[in-house]
Amino acid sequence: MSKILSKSQLQEKADKLFKDYPNAEKGYVTNDGNAFLSKNRADLHASSDEKLKVTEFENENSGVADKNNDASDTLSKADDIIEFAKTADAESAKKYLDAENEAKKPRKTVVEALKARLDELKSDA
Repeated sequence: MSKILSKSQLQEKADKLFKDYPNAEKGYVTNDGNAFLSKNRADLHASSDEKLKVTEFENENSGVADKNNDASDTLSKADDIIEFAKTADAESAKKYLDAENEAKKPRKTVVEALKARLDELKSDA
């Protein structure tokens, strides 16, 4: 078994994990230094040696748009964008629609949700 790491070393591993996966909300690091996005995988790895323990870390910078319709570039999951589209202002919806249409393979449900929101805002005006 490899060396057991200190709490600060585990935090460094978690910070690297969140740098590589900025949208991850939580990360799990075993005290031998292996980092995981899934608690189940971390637990499975930890079960390989009775001295291993899993520490959970929260990503303080995980990206979800504010409730006040302040669009941020961190929304990337289709479900998050579709949910955001329900209350988005015209400028934010247009921004996300343009970004989605520029993607190599635009997601149909995201495009439909954003277009529906823009149509709704036009009819209210």
